[in-house]
Amino acid sequence: MYAFVPVGPWHFDDASARGPESRDEASLPPSPPSAPIVVP
Repeated sequence: MYAFVPVGPWHFDDASARGPESRDEASLPPSPPSAPIVVP
C-alpha cells in the first residue's frame, strides 16, 4: 500500500486516525448510495 515513505509525524497521526475509521466503516452494514447513516 505504501509506495513512498513520507517524512514527518503527521504520517503516523494520519495512519492511526484513518485506521480505526476504516475498520468502523467496514463493520457497519452496507448502505445504499446517497443515503446517510442515521443512528437513533
